[in-house]
Amino acid sequence: MNSAEGRINKTTIYPHKIRGNLLLRKMCHYTCIKQWEHEQAILMSYKVLTSTCYLAWWSILRAQSLEKLKPTKTSHSNATSQSHQPPVYRTPAQCTMYRCSAVHRTLNIAEIVDIIFSCLRPHSLASRDDARERRQALASAARTCKSFSDLALASLWWEQDSLDPILAMIPTHNSHQPTQAGYDLNRLVSYSKRVRKLEYSAVTSEIDILKLALLYKHHKGNSLFPNLQFLRLGCWPLTVTEASLLFGPMLQTIQFLPSPLVLQKRRCLQWGRLSKMQQQPTPSVNTELIYSMR
Repeated sequence: MNSAEGRINKTTIYPHKIRGNLLLRKMCHYTCIKQWEHEQAILMSYKVLTSTCYLAWWSILRAQSLEKLKPTKTSHSNATSQSHQPPVYRTPAQCTMYRCSAVHRTLNIAEIVDIIFSCLRPHSLASRDDARERRQALASAARTCKSFSDLALASLWWEQDSLDPILAMIPTHNSHQPTQAGYDLNRLVSYSKRVRKLEYSAVTSEIDILKLALLYKHHKGNSLFPNLQFLRLGCWPLTVTEASLLFGPMLQTIQFLPSPLVLQKRRCLQWGRLSKMQQQPTPSVNTELIYSMR
């Protein structure tokens, strides 16, 4: 039997293997295409952010050039003698070099810019280096221009894995007593209202406890995060100060993360208390309790 007949016999005897191999190849090809599209989307967002930096630099140079082209103030005699000469002043609409490009007009649409910044939000599944690069890109975009500032800050503060960035904005003259500065606390509130997801662990240092007490006094028992929707707790139970600052009107989900030393549910000392809480009626805030025992 020649080779051609052998191939025909193998095809007729094992047709399912050939179909399986083709299906596997198609699946691998489809997976590679999807991964390539995801990488290209991330690369495109970084390119857009880089172009925004160049646009901001170009707008600064344009403003400086327009200041130079404005007519200077002269004396009354010179003004009367040269009154027939019109002042040399060019508007951006008259100069072709100052015309806005299509990319610039596109970036003036807030919805498109918000979609670009939402792709750069640091999430909990990202690695530490990836999350740091994303935060640096969003921070640079927030400092680029005023039109990008609010949208970039909203994505930058969307999810926080600790309370340290908030507490770090409270100034301290020494390591024992925080100072109460109205400007810094107002700036802190402007950032905390952008937080949608937060992970909180127990505060152990004395200075952080004093800062929490200062925030509790400043907010008069109200929540520090009015727009918080998802809260991940690494400690239980909470003090009155912690509960007042963390629980807001928009809170929907609370996830409990016990200590890593707890390997089984039966070894968790708080499990009985959590079971009782689960049996209690639902509070006024629509809160879903998720017990993640790791």
